[in-house]
Amino acid sequence: MKVSLRTLVAVGSVVAVSGLASGGSSDGELLYDIDFSEPFHTFGDFVSLDTGPAVRQGFSGYFLTDPADEAQVDGVFDLRSMTDGVGIFPNNAQALMELENSNGVSAADYDIYTLEFDASFIGESGLTVFFDAPAINRFYMGSGFPDASVGVITYGSGPTALPELAPFTLGELLKVRVDYNTVAQRWRIEIDGEVLYQGPVQNEIVSPEWIRFSASAGAVVDNVKISGSFIDCGDADLNDDGILDLQDISAFVTAFTSGCMN
Repeated sequence: MKVSLRTLVAVGSVVAVSGLASGGSSDGELLYDIDFSEPFHTFGDFVSLDTGPAVRQGFSGYFLTDPADEAQVDGVFDLRSMTDGVGIFPNNAQALMELENSNGVSAADYDIYTLEFDASFIGESGLTVFFDAPAINRFYMGSGFPDASVGVITYGSGPTALPELAPFTLGELLKVRVDYNTVAQRWRIEIDGEVLYQGPVQNEIVSPEWIRFSASAGAVVDNVKISGSFIDCGDADLNDDGILDLQDISAFVTAFTSGCMN
């Protein structure tokens, strides 16, 4: 980003010493790998959906306001694959990426879900990222309000929204990574290698059912990847919360000073 990002301190409990789960797999199992390229997608046409097993090359479906709605694509509800291998939202659209379904995209409830994608915004465009079902966790990136000439990233919405996380220049490419820890119920939002938020999720979800994008015209996305991994902190995770942090040191000190010898 051209403007230095501000790192938001963790909310509630202490921040992990090195990320959400130091013992988690860095690779995991790839569930989605969407780059909007041919032959799976057709340049200039609606992006192709993929409802087969992992690894999926397309979104699971489109919907208007509720993932239970019947999927549809029309002139008002539009997401297209372009010749430079990106997905562009000429009009409003919501795109769904199922994490579990009858075709076995996810064969297990993973401890950590990692979402990565590139995005850019032109004019009054934006993209809200959701991890949900039935509860909702979200953050927004895109043009600011009421000043649409600047780009902003905000966390949450309505009365629970936190202040603006970071400004950016409209039109620049943003590389986004989100790690959602279902064990510790924490998530980490990283843009261009800098952590914008690391702390408790807005609403706890043990088994997220989907990740979805809700976009307005002018939003561009590319290289969308989702992977799932399991936490393996070994004996270092003394309090068994799936995260290595200062609380594990505290647990050690408590056991040591109380004479625990097992």
